[in-house]
Amino acid sequence: MDEVKTKWSEFDRSSVVTLVMRHCPALEVPDMITEFHQTSGIKVYNSTIDSWGFSAAITNTNHPELGFFFMIRVNVTDGVLPPGLHDADFPNNLYDIEICYSNLRELPDDLDSIWMVGTMSTANLIVSHLQYQT
Repeated sequence: MDEVKTKWSEFDRSSVVTLVMRHCPALEVPDMITEFHQTSGIKVYNSTIDSWGFSAAITNTNHPELGFFFMIRVNVTDGVLPPGLHDADFPNNLYDIEICYSNLRELPDDLDSIWMVGTMSTANLIVSHLQYQT
């Protein structure tokens, strides 16, 4: 996590348009992500998310401009969606959520009431090539 904090401290977080986290073998998303208020998109690619807690959650309060979130070729701890990706204050402008090629096998039971209520009614939700279990 220190490496991510160090890199993110090198630039003005209020001016970041797209945040890309890629090729991270043990990604721990720091609370500092809540400072990216103008970010319109977040991409996580070819990484393993070890932790993304509620204190680092993607929220409407902190990410009001967020329009897309992509998680491609990403493994998550225990195959479960990290807590930071399903906060009750989910971004209202988020219209495109894509999760592809992941070990994700379980989604929270209340995800529809969080993601679809918080997002625009025209939202695209694309999930493919997961290890989802019913």
